[in-house]
Amino acid sequence: MQRKFTRHLLICINSFNSSSYVRYALELINQINLELNYGGVKYSILCVFGGCSGYKVCSFDNTTYVSIPQNLSDHNIYMGINYCHSMSMLPKKATCVMLHDTCMVKPGCFRKMMIKLSRYDLNQFVFGHALGLYNMGACDVQFAINNSKNWIGITQLDKKTSINLEHSRGFVQVENKQIPGLRSFSNHTLSQANSEQGVKDFNELDFHSIVPMREDAQTKTKHVVFIGSLGVYKFSHSPGSFLLPIWVRPYAPKSEDEFAALSQNEHVQQNEWVRALVPYVPTKITCED
Repeated sequence: MQRKFTRHLLICINSFNSSSYVRYALELINQINLELNYGGVKYSILCVFGGCSGYKVCSFDNTTYVSIPQNLSDHNIYMGINYCHSMSMLPKKATCVMLHDTCMVKPGCFRKMMIKLSRYDLNQFVFGHALGLYNMGACDVQFAINNSKNWIGITQLDKKTSINLEHSRGFVQVENKQIPGLRSFSNHTLSQANSEQGVKDFNELDFHSIVPMREDAQTKTKHVVFIGSLGVYKFSHSPGSFLLPIWVRPYAPKSEDEFAALSQNEHVQQNEWVRALVPYVPTKITCED
């Protein structure tokens, strides 16, 4: 049997300096370790908390915790990466898996998808969700470092601007800078549901709850999303109801050419922020790092 080469996974958790979010992050770290620490995957965890009093770093076992003074919503992780890079604390070669603190691991499925990701030779950002939602996905560590430089000098990212950035394929004004959205770098998704080879089981598909849930008698309700390519559930908040389109065959591109052609379609234009992305065609690692 031919040997399958793998790359180190740097599992990056975006969080914030608030007791509830810290609890979510710590629980996610525990779930990740339960899934991966018995071998088969080379990995470490980087957890970044925004909105702190200053820059601090501490490491325990395979996890590095970073505090940063900026509050950048879903993008705290990048300033944490920037700080670690300045301290020469990042691996030279690694695949970064971008998660939010409100994710929850699906046992068995998460491990399976992390093993699969560890075999990819990524040199770009690829979204986890088939529609590119939530700024979650995977990239090579150099992309993460390069993108982190866009955030230098930014101290605050409000939620409304953060949502605009998530939905943008261009640049968004944040304080005194034009910041590129992740969609400006990538039209690809890790989801293989619409790929030529397809998927082997339902755990590789994305699902959205159709009504909200209330957790432990809390007043705030949340929707739950499952992202199959990452093997995680995620809490999702929305200020109002919205429709998720179901993209049937002609509207679900399999190539960049099809994606570009669909950009002229009025139905796609009306739902630009939730349009179907192109399935990533994996390039496998051919030698051990």
